[in-house]
Amino acid sequence: MEFLKGTLSDPQLQAISSFLNSFRVSGQQRYITDCSRCHGLDASGGVVHKDIQGDDARKIRNAIEDKRAMRFLSCLPGSDIKEIGAYLSTLREERAEHEEEDD
Repeated sequence: MEFLKGTLSDPQLQAISSFLNSFRVSGQQRYITDCSRCHGLDASGGVVHKDIQGDDARKIRNAIEDKRAMRFLSCLPGSDIKEIGAYLSTLREERAEHEEEDD
């Protein structure tokens, strides 16, 4: 919100920022914003051909630390990574349910 400096006072900017940050963002929203570009909307591989459905927060954090291409995500707080991991586990469960239905 740097573009608003000089237009709004610091307290006004802080109030707007606090308001916008008060909305809960789901793991799915975090995944779409931070991960889907490489791993695809359904986390089944995308352009990197790496299926991450079912990955948990520990596995995500390790990948961010170990994979050079993912280090830009090192700024994500642990709470976001937990939310993304929780979302990815639901995708694995959904896929397993669909596979059972197909049998």
